[in-house]
Amino acid sequence: MIPIALVLALCLEWAIAPAAIAGLPPSPLAQATPNQPAEIRSDRLGFNGLRLGDNPQRVRARLGRPQRTQNQPPGNYDRYEAWYYPNLILGFGDGALAMITTTRPNWGTAEGVRVGDRSSRILAVYGEPNWRNSDRWGYLTDDGAFLTLRLRGDRIVEILCGWLPD
Repeated sequence: MIPIALVLALCLEWAIAPAAIAGLPPSPLAQATPNQPAEIRSDRLGFNGLRLGDNPQRVRARLGRPQRTQNQPPGNYDRYEAWYYPNLILGFGDGALAMITTTRPNWGTAEGVRVGDRSSRILAVYGEPNWRNSDRWGYLTDDGAFLTLRLRGDRIVEILCGWLPD
């Protein structure tokens, strides 16, 4: 069965580019070896100060009002709402940030991986993915979150993180 967050991300990946937000310092995450994934923690998943679990008020204070919002099928949540910004889609499940998708090059993960980076950078930071297909590499956390990087050729074109459905 395909995770609902991945299905939503695939349906929503046409969105285009948010206002710049200050970057984060480099991560203390231990560098992975190319054959072994690094331990990715869900509390570090996010971009430029936004983290999974943030509430809508905190997100709005950082980004301002979204260009549009849309209620989505709730899946594992009682309520699920998508917020659209240029090059950024945020998904809120029951009032908490549950999914972030970006195609904006100046938005990096906590470890500094960004859209535009080469696949060798992914391997240097995160190690071998838990899964991969023709254009996506995926990493999983021990507590049910994920990080997915979509590539075109050797370059990252989209980064998505979120919670897997129960």
